[in-house]
Formats: sequence, structure tokens, C-alpha cells
Amino acid sequence: MDTKLLETLQQYWLSDNESKIYITILEYGQAVVSMISRKTWIKRTTLYGILEYLKRQGIVQEIIKNDIKYFFVISPDILFKNLEKKYLSFKESLPELMTVIWKFGNRPRITFYEGKEQIENMLYEHYPLWAISMANYDHTWRWYQDHHFVELYIDWLNRSRQQKSRKEKIKLFTNKSDIEKNLRTRQKKVSNRTMKFLPKWFEFKSTLWVCWDYIVMFVFKDEKQYAYEIQDAMLWSNIREIFKMLRAFVK
Repeated sequence: MDTKLLETLQQYWLSDNESKIYITILEYGQAVVSMISRKTWIKRTTLYGILEYLKRQGIVQEIIKNDIKYFFVISPDILFKNLEKKYLSFKESLPELMTVIWKFGNRPRITFYEGKEQIENMLYEHYPLWAISMANYDHTWRWYQDHHFVELYIDWLNRSRQQKSRKEKIKLFTNKSDIEKNLRTRQKKVSNRTMKFLPKWFEFKSTLWVCWDYIVMFVFKDEKQYAYEIQDAMLWSNIREIFKMLRAFVK
């Protein structure tokens, strides 16, 4: 059985056994329980329960021929469309779900990420949450950007610019470096973004983002890199005021 196909299905909602059953029936076209059990090494007692669950989900269907029950599955393109509908439905409900957290004053949460892979996954997966969070306030990203972040995650920065809404604004501080100077020369091409360089004597050796309910800090030390994501509306409010004060004094 193709391991890559199994891993792909497992990443998108199906469990290990459910993925094995789906691929097995897909290969046979139609299959009886004994065939599925023999190919997947899943006990029949367990298999019947999973098949019933997949039937309720609309993934597996059955037909009876000569008093023998055969199972078949929906095609992968239909499965994809069904998963896409569930994803879109969840995405539409996300603002309401996030409102539940804000309404009932959820306790502050801190999450730690270590290494480029974890940080990169966090950037791609959490960007929609940060954008929704800011949309509840003023659609403005406020951050201090260390040039190391730009050098390491330029691909994510370019992609996030393509995804951002027209209402989103970026107000950032940065240290003077070649890559930041090049970005500033292209600043006019990026809508709703203002960049300011801090004085030479100001040494801030990390990247700090303020996105309404979230505060995200990236630290680059020698060859190590790690990040903190803090969800705390009160702390966000205080740091936001510090950023406003800085913008008033830095030219």
C-alpha cells in the first residue's frame, strides 16, 4: 500500500485504519469484508465498525449482490470536494469561535516554537488567525522587524503580502541593514505599509509582532532560532501603546 497516499489521507481528517480501508476499496473498485480485512490486516470486528462510520460520513457505500454485501467508495475528487466544503464551513465559523474566546476572557496562553520548521509551520498555519484577530480592531500589524527574520523567511513574507486583504496596514520599525534598505526602496510597491528605521544606538535583537489578541516574538541567537506566541489582550494593549509612542518620536 502506498505510504505517501496513506500519509496524505491521514493529514486530512481520515485515521490510519480509515485511510487503509479507503485506498483498499479504491484499488478493488468493489470489495467484500474478507478482502478488505486480508489486505489491511484489520480484524473483521473492528472493520465493521469503521465501515459503518465511513458510511455515515458518505465516504463508503454498499451494494448487495447474490446476498453478498460489497463496499465501494466515492472517488477522490468527490472526497476532496467534501473535505473542501467542511474546511470552508469551519473557516466561516472561525470568527464566531474566536469571539467565544474573547467574550469569556480566556486565560493568557503561551506557545513555544523551536527551529525553522516549527516556526515556518506556525507562520503559515496561524497567519489567518492573526488576520482575523486584527480585523476585530483596526486591521493594523505593528511590529519591530529584525533583519534576520527577513533573511530567513522572505518566502513567507512574499506569500503573506499576496494573501493580505486591502484593509490590512503594516506599521513597522527595523534596524538598518542592506536587506531592509532594499525593502524600503520597494516600499511604494507594497500598499498600506510604512517602515521606520530606529536610531543606531537602539539595539533590539529580535522580531516582535503585535496583532491585537496575539503577540509573537522571534529570537535569532547564533545558529538557534525560536519563537513565542502569546495570546493576551491586556498585554497586547500595553505593547501597542509603546509602539504608538515610538512612532511619535521616530522620524
